[in-house]
Amino acid sequence: MLTKKEVSAFLDRMEEQAFKTVKESYADAVKAEEQRIFELTKAPEIVEGMQQLMDELVKRNENLNEELKRSSGMKYCDDAYHGMNYYLSRIQSISDVVLECVMFESKKLGRLRSDYSETRRKITANYAAIRAELKNKSKAAQCVEYLREVGFNVSELEKPKCTELAVALDKRYLFIGIKEENR
Repeated sequence: MLTKKEVSAFLDRMEEQAFKTVKESYADAVKAEEQRIFELTKAPEIVEGMQQLMDELVKRNENLNEELKRSSGMKYCDDAYHGMNYYLSRIQSISDVVLECVMFESKKLGRLRSDYSETRRKITANYAAIRAELKNKSKAAQCVEYLREVGFNVSELEKPKCTELAVALDKRYLFIGIKEENR
């Protein structure tokens, strides 16, 4: 039997999904706008040149490491080499590093930000209104019917849940030492 608590949990999941979808859409739109702004400058050409230099530096660093491993008269401080490898590996993609450090600003980004905030506010308000309406319903079935009228796909709530045992049990081992009249 369906309870109002299960209906409330369903509504929580739907609200969480709505927030997640809006956040993903916002992140995609912001990334596309930032990329568009970046592409309007000469920065991609400069980054391309920097990337070639970084690739060469990484290659030379690997060659140095191999040479030092083969040479018996020298030893390279492991900590220093590990530190250099660590920092080089973190900046192998110059474009990613540059884009992480750039603060983008445009009217469209501002509009995206305000639209995102407004959408989140409206989601919260609408779900609060639905919750208030559900509190007025006396039965879970009425809540489900209301959600259906609003437009939710409530098939998840209408599916009967399996209550049968899913594994085969040998009942001889369940009541060892318990008299039959006490079971």
